[in-house]
Amino acid sequence: MAIVVFERGWVGQRPDRAAPIARGQSSPGLVHRDVPAGPAHGTPCDEGNPCPLQRRRGTVLQRRHTIIDGRARHLANRSDLYVHMVWTTAGRRPLIPDAVSSRLYALMAQRCRGLSCVALAIGGMPDHVHLLVRLHPATSVAALAKDVKGASSHFMRTTLVPQAYFQWQSGYGAFSLGVSDLPKLQAYINHQAEHHHNGTLVPTVELPD
Repeated sequence: MAIVVFERGWVGQRPDRAAPIARGQSSPGLVHRDVPAGPAHGTPCDEGNPCPLQRRRGTVLQRRHTIIDGRARHLANRSDLYVHMVWTTAGRRPLIPDAVSSRLYALMAQRCRGLSCVALAIGGMPDHVHLLVRLHPATSVAALAKDVKGASSHFMRTTLVPQAYFQWQSGYGAFSLGVSDLPKLQAYINHQAEHHHNGTLVPTVELPD
């Protein structure tokens, strides 16, 4: 037995959009690659046993299909990696005035978009920032942290508080999480001031002093 992995990608020139692909037919851009597997895996796909393809209006979507135990598991070409990042100001001094925090967070969200990432929640206190982001596969956590921290530090020093000292602490904390954890963490980040005031902090998502 084998697991047959179908990798989608157009070979040469893309087929005419007006020519639909009928059910059961193979795509010109379909590449077959056999991967050895144990006896527990299902029947591989071949010309006499075509695998289902995702279609929309006669054109093939850019997807990857892995056949395991006779079922097609769709691995979409988007990232499902969610990361919670935290970093502090230098010496954890209160260097972020409330009057400029919203503009600072907007700049951070913009930098995330520039790296094809999505900022789902940004919040914090005068001495630290929380960033919940959906990470793009081509962007590393380190690259995102470097870009967002560098741009936001420059923005603070040159535009938001040019008359005051500002610097981020070196380093950061980064924690991956699942989709089911997103709503609670988004609410927690968006209500940082309340949690700090009421003493309802969650130690596992905060950096130690």
